[in-house]
Amino acid sequence: MRRTAALSWMLMLMTGLGAGVYADESGKTPETAALPRYNVSGNVIGVIFGAFTGRFDFGITEATTIGPHFGIYINNSVSITSGQVQIGPRLNYNLSGKRISNGLYLGIGLNYGQVSSKISGVTAKANSYRFDALAGYHLVWKSGVNLMLGLGAAYTAGQKKLTVTDSTGARQERDNPYKPGFGPLLETSVGYCF
Repeated sequence: MRRTAALSWMLMLMTGLGAGVYADESGKTPETAALPRYNVSGNVIGVIFGAFTGRFDFGITEATTIGPHFGIYINNSVSITSGQVQIGPRLNYNLSGKRISNGLYLGIGLNYGQVSSKISGVTAKANSYRFDALAGYHLVWKSGVNLMLGLGAAYTAGQKKLTVTDSTGARQERDNPYKPGFGPLLETSVGYCF
């Protein structure tokens, strides 16, 4: 199942990149057509690494969209089972002045995340917060299929203590080995707007 999902997303990415020669490069929506109001998208690179992130953007002004952003990461190996869930708002501003159209965009987001890991009968849980900012290019085809390619940075902060539960059910508080900090952010979202 996981391999099928990864192959599907890769096929969509390659199709989107290959179809770039057919995209309307004017950067403007035709005068007779209304601007798309909604965009549903998912980050294709994350699927390769076992993560799925997605967004549902709503147009709130001529150049701006806002909407919920979510992410799920699952790692199952021989000795470790871990999962992470993230959710939060994301705001995008299209520099061309036309939302969900060809052109440069700026995005900011705030996510709340919860991580749970199980190693040899010991379970640890932690919460985190992430603020991210990025800039990128949005390609939109007349069919509604679109591609967002962006690069930016994210700052993640989490709790100082982890709640650890052993196989007997006993709980302990331990220092969190992951420190707050900055990291790179890559967006390769394929979506559909309407």
